[in-house]
Amino acid sequence: MAAGAAGQGASGPVVGDPPHQGPYPHIRCICRFKGRDYGLGQVVCINLPSGSMLKRCGMHLNNTSWEPMNIPCTTSGLPMSRRVG
Repeated sequence: MAAGAAGQGASGPVVGDPPHQGPYPHIRCICRFKGRDYGLGQVVCINLPSGSMLKRCGMHLNNTSWEPMNIPCTTSGLPMSRRVG
């Protein structure tokens, strides 16, 4: 399984709960995103055409999938008038 849930993800910070082992810890269930493995229960910020949204790795019909959380990603930055460049 991927290491702890805190840190930098492929498209932003990885947040949320530590990886969930589920009822069968000997079965390695993972979600993949941009070449990285994420354990069940881990949350990542995924950029979509409609904007960046948090998704949680979960199980659907015996397959891992990214479940929508309907929560936009939290980002920080300087206003355009304060940027140096």
